Amino acid sequence: MTTDALLFCVDPSPPKTEAGIAETPGPLPEADLVLPLGDRIKQMWSIIKDQPIKATEMAYVILYDISNDKVRPQIAKYLEKQGCTRNQKSVFIAKTENPHFQEIYETLNTL
Repeated sequence: MTTDALLFCVDPSPPKTEAGIAETPGPLPEADLVLPLGDRIKQMWSIIKDQPIKATEMAYVILYDISNDKVRPQIAKYLEKQGCTRNQKSVFIAKTENPHFQEIYETLNTL
């Protein structure tokens, strides 16, 4: 018998200002919307576990921290067009062959 388990810790408390008052973030742009946490965990788990990986494939995690509001959504759209699965605002998972990942890597490196 095998048992698979995932454990995630999430701090449910909102961010605090110096005065101790919670900040109220504005609405997110549509390009930055993501699934609820539970759905993202299921999605990530299914990518890693449920679908067998071919001998020529790997699962890649792509993370970025871009402050430019014009470039960030373009990168997200590019990654989605390349078949990457969005897990968080700036976190994508790509299950692909190395040449395709190298193409993605080189394109992102030129930005």
